[in-house]
Amino acid sequence: MSDQGNVRLKTFVLLLIGLAPAELNRFYNPLLVHFPPVFWSVDAFRFVVLPLIVLYAGIRWRLFTLSDLGFHRRVFGSRNFAIFLGAMILIPAVMLWIDPHAQKLAFRLAASLHWPRVFSYQQMEPSGPRRFFIVIYFAVTAGFTEEFYYRGLTRFVCGRGFIRSCMFVIVSSLLFGPPHLYGGAANVIDAEIFALEAALIYLAVGSLWPLIVAHILIDFGYFS
Repeated sequence: MSDQGNVRLKTFVLLLIGLAPAELNRFYNPLLVHFPPVFWSVDAFRFVVLPLIVLYAGIRWRLFTLSDLGFHRRVFGSRNFAIFLGAMILIPAVMLWIDPHAQKLAFRLAASLHWPRVFSYQQMEPSGPRRFFIVIYFAVTAGFTEEFYYRGLTRFVCGRGFIRSCMFVIVSSLLFGPPHLYGGAANVIDAEIFALEAALIYLAVGSLWPLIVAHILIDFGYFS
């Protein structure tokens, strides 16, 4: 196996380790509703601690750099700050405009499906002033962690080129669905639409930052 192939294989293993808790959350989150301290510990590990471990391990082992994963200001192949700033404003604005239309489409497509909702993150939100900070936590951690895994790291593992780029769009979209099974059919379909949209935008733009901002804003509205 070539050095590049070995790097991608090791990165793929890291990706699987990072994604495992998310892909299985439909099974354990409904149980943890009754044990809030355990839920918050698991959630913090899944969205904060484990991603940092995966990121640190990949950089420490020289598998990838932050730039390799899209954490840079280069957009559309340009390092021009004005273009970057424009992308940071326009791309989230477009994705926020698309989001309610995608939700309506998801509900229509899910009408004949019978996948019940078994859990809602809103169940875990406290009442009173603390709720605002929990909503911020949910939105920010999901925005960073999910873009890191499903766009940045998955794109790196799939590689460059037309065929590999097509594979990235398909794989990242398919992986993004199962972690949203807890919310029922409409939630999964909406997540798949978002994942497809985000993957295509990432291919075109090349930077994760506009997607992270859009993801945080969309999730803030969802969790609110």
